[in-house]
Amino acid sequence: MEKRKRAQSANAYEWISAYMADVYEQNDQYFDRLLFSLSERYGLYRTKIRPIRNQIYAHTVFSTYDDKIQKIHEKVFYSDLVKLAEFINDLHDTLWQLFHNGSMSFTRAPWDVAAIVADLDRNGAPRTTRHEIVRSVRDLLRTLVAAPRP
Repeated sequence: MEKRKRAQSANAYEWISAYMADVYEQNDQYFDRLLFSLSERYGLYRTKIRPIRNQIYAHTVFSTYDDKIQKIHEKVFYSDLVKLAEFINDLHDTLWQLFHNGSMSFTRAPWDVAAIVADLDRNGAPRTTRHEIVRSVRDLLRTLVAAPRP
C-alpha cells in the first residue's frame, strides 16, 4: 500500500510515515472472522435465495406467475433480502477501505431506503453501491409485479 500511495502523491514523503503507522495489517484472525460472517450469510442465500435464482431467474424467462413461483417466493422474506443486501454492501465497503486505506472497520450503517429511492428518482444514476442495489431490487420487483398471473 505504501508503494501505491507514494506513486499517487507528489508529496507523500511529508505524510506517508504517519499514515502508515495507523494502517491495519490483516492477519489470519481477521480473515477467519470475515469467513465466519460470510458463512452465516451464505446459509441464508443457500436456503432462501438460491432456489429462486436457480429455478426461476437463471434458467427461464417466465411469462406467467404460477403456483411454483408463488411457493418459492413465500420462503423469502423482505427482511432476509435487506439483511443480505446490507451485508454485501458493508462487505464491499470494508474490503474497499482495507485495500485502499488500510482501515479494518466493519461498519453496519443503517439504510434509509426511502431516501435512496427519492435520490434515485431525482438524479437517475446510482451514486453508491447502496443506490445500485436499491435500483436493481426496485427493477426486479417491477418485473415481478408486471408478470402476468393465471
